[in-house]
Amino acid sequence: MPSAVGYQPTLSTEMGSLQEIIASTKKGSITSIQAVYVPADDLTDPAPATTFAHLDATTVLSIGLASKGIYPAVDPLDSTSTMLQPRIVGNEHYENAQRVKETLQRYKELQDIIAILGLDELSEEDCLTVARARKIERFLSQPFFVAEVFTGYPGNSQIGVLPNHAPINTAVDMGPLRIRLLNDQWLTAVLWSGFARIVNNEIIILGNDAELGSDIDPEEAQKALEIAEANLSKAEGTKDLVEAKLALRRARIRIEAVNWIPPSN
Repeated sequence: MPSAVGYQPTLSTEMGSLQEIIASTKKGSITSIQAVYVPADDLTDPAPATTFAHLDATTVLSIGLASKGIYPAVDPLDSTSTMLQPRIVGNEHYENAQRVKETLQRYKELQDIIAILGLDELSEEDCLTVARARKIERFLSQPFFVAEVFTGYPGNSQIGVLPNHAPINTAVDMGPLRIRLLNDQWLTAVLWSGFARIVNNEIIILGNDAELGSDIDPEEAQKALEIAEANLSKAEGTKDLVEAKLALRRARIRIEAVNWIPPSN
């Protein structure tokens, strides 16, 4: 236990005695998931450092990633696993993991330069590294509904675009589109597929068609949903079935847009 003058000299021995209890025997085994408090986020502090020495894997949560709205805020640079070895995961997996770490580490080293001088002062290679690292950060995040209370962005298998997103061009499927305005108000619309381009903190969406959530009549949307469900149950043949499923999907998306409640700020 920590004291006013630091940790006791027997910390390592006592920690070893505790961790030895968690072991496999002929009659069974114990799997331990430990939550470790890291004082001042210092991973070299004797307490977490001594604890980590006994663990097969560590998952480190980062305040910096959380401040960017990236959840779960797992830091892949500080997190470790003894399973990440070529003989266990294979050479390709291992080499890809190492390249990802190298990219993120270089991005971390460039943070001060970016903060002071901006991206314009970076070399072409470093700019490419930054773009890749930001893509990796978003790729490793999970914008699911369980994180909505923290991010304000409902995931539910959808894509959430936060500030400083890496440039990307992508096709978008039909579904609800939610935009958080500068005054913290939300704009909801239904997008009937299209394309999206993200560059320089701007999002350009080219949709085949769109409908504002405020223009949708809840009663009319509910009636359309009931009709679509009835038509699906009566559909005969492949063509009718496909059209009925598409109509039902459209109706459900409109209902979702109408019933969505913006998160409180």
